[in-house]
Amino acid sequence: DQNWDPGVPETEEDDEMEGFGMSRFIPFRNKIKTTFEIQFGINNLNKKSVGNGLSDPDIYTPASWYWEFGLLTKNRLGGKTSKVALSYGFTYLINRFSIDNDLRVDILNDQPFFINVEDTKKNPKLNVGYLTVPVAFDFKLSKRFQFSIGGFAGYRVHTVQKLETKSGYERINEERSANYLLNNWIYGAKVSLGVRGFNIIGRYCFSNLFRENNNYDFNTFMIGTAIRI
Repeated sequence: DQNWDPGVPETEEDDEMEGFGMSRFIPFRNKIKTTFEIQFGINNLNKKSVGNGLSDPDIYTPASWYWEFGLLTKNRLGGKTSKVALSYGFTYLINRFSIDNDLRVDILNDQPFFINVEDTKKNPKLNVGYLTVPVAFDFKLSKRFQFSIGGFAGYRVHTVQKLETKSGYERINEERSANYLLNNWIYGAKVSLGVRGFNIIGRYCFSNLFRENNNYDFNTFMIGTAIRI
């Protein structure tokens, strides 16, 4: 199947010029394609451990979303009929957690912990943003099916907690920003299965949401899809 195009399509003119000039010595000529990708879906936490007597955040999945915006470059590996490509790029990833039991993150004795928020009108939100570098191998299984497997790594650049409370007739919107001892680094694995142009993406972070601590061992996981422009 030669309809799959992980790179810039090769034209008849390109074939005619294959034997002339320096172009034939460029390994990825006519094999590279760059796209803008928007990835989105739900995210939650795999809670490996919670310290004794500590509050445990209850993440409300339907309101806990992730978004990722990035530029991805795809290089076809091999000749014109190759079904394999290497993709990589730069993205901005946002994880938003909606906490159903009205908790927010705080720091005590150089340890992270969750405390109760009084008189909440909506679920407290924890937003964490990362600059990431994804890398993956893409496989064309057939005309209808594609498969991708790879990983990602990044650095935390944004952390905000959004709180909406009520006091009498007043509604109070509050934003709190700090590092909250969250892990500066993120890394994990991702897989994607595409069916007739629609893809399902699964991602898992091997890095702890927080820096090394005695209270919480949480790993973020995501399930979503993507649109490429």
